[in-house]
Amino acid sequence: MKEKFKKFSQTIVGLTVILAMTLIVSAFTGPSQAQPGGNVYAPMNTSGTTQTKTGKLNFTWFEDYDQPGYYADPGGNSWLYRLYSYDIRSDIFYDRNNTSYYVDPASSSRVNEVQADRVYGFSDIRSPIFYDYNNTSYYIDPNSTSRMNVVNADAVYNPTYAP
Repeated sequence: MKEKFKKFSQTIVGLTVILAMTLIVSAFTGPSQAQPGGNVYAPMNTSGTTQTKTGKLNFTWFEDYDQPGYYADPGGNSWLYRLYSYDIRSDIFYDRNNTSYYVDPASSSRVNEVQADRVYGFSDIRSPIFYDYNNTSYYIDPNSTSRMNVVNADAVYNPTYAP
């Protein structure tokens, strides 16, 4: 009796291992028919070529294989989450084509040209020379000679003011 039970338990263990291996192998096998036959989508990892997923793709963490440290954490504070939330942060922003141009909001910046129709809220704007936007033959050079078309000044005589 003991011998029969031992053979029976070995048979059950053997069948369990075969069943487990069959399930594992079939879990990684693509569908045997084209859609909609078989009614099963192929796993996304069955090809080395570009693949397309329709519908949502949910993940908790995605990191660039070639550049560790560049990651997307949709529920956290990753660069991708901030970009999606319209919150882009950096100590300094470099021009992608020429890194000698940059904007450092907390310090000095170097840009090639700034054009604005109106500027508000600046307490200090400095330049060795200021050119007219529409005609660069007109300019103001505070340290030297300036060339302007017309200068209008309303002067009020103040005898207590002495420059």
